[in-house]
Amino acid sequence: METLSPERSISSIARHSLSLPFQCRFLFRLMKLVNPVAVIEFGTSLGIATSYLARGNQGSQIITVEGDPILASMAGELFIQQDIKNIRLFNSTFEDFIRMELPQIPTIDLVFLDGNHKSEPLLEYYHALKPFFNSNTIVVVDDINWSTDMRQGWIALTEIPEVTQTVDCYQFGMLFFSGDFLNKENHSIRLPLKAFSHSK
Repeated sequence: METLSPERSISSIARHSLSLPFQCRFLFRLMKLVNPVAVIEFGTSLGIATSYLARGNQGSQIITVEGDPILASMAGELFIQQDIKNIRLFNSTFEDFIRMELPQIPTIDLVFLDGNHKSEPLLEYYHALKPFFNSNTIVVVDDINWSTDMRQGWIALTEIPEVTQTVDCYQFGMLFFSGDFLNKENHSIRLPLKAFSHSK
């Protein structure tokens, strides 16, 4: 996994890798609404979205995974500065986390996948996490229109039989598994263009 370098500056990460402000606010409200016990985030980056997840429900445990040691260190410092107590940060590849740490987690209520913008690993991570889902689990996939390949990965996820509802918000998508839905449906919500601006 790529490590932060002088060429890959903090400002560059902020421009290209961080969740947008409206998306962070959405994650915060989603946490309040669904009240998850266990949350897994792949792709901590600087820890901004992670902080919103944690603040959204301080009774939840946020397990976040970041492969870059410099980014993981910076995110950890942010969590300390904000006095956030319900985050467990793993500086690990996603593959190592899946192999070594995931089996110790009984069930996952919410997943935020924001770490690898390629369809093949996206599907691999989904299938590795799937045995830990319950009927109320929600999977949020970031940057579903990052590239044609990423879009194809998202479409493949929507076609998986156990997925009962999907919501395409363009910037990100959500997967639901509840059997309460009578028919499988794929919803599309186009948010106002101003929502995609990095400025608040």
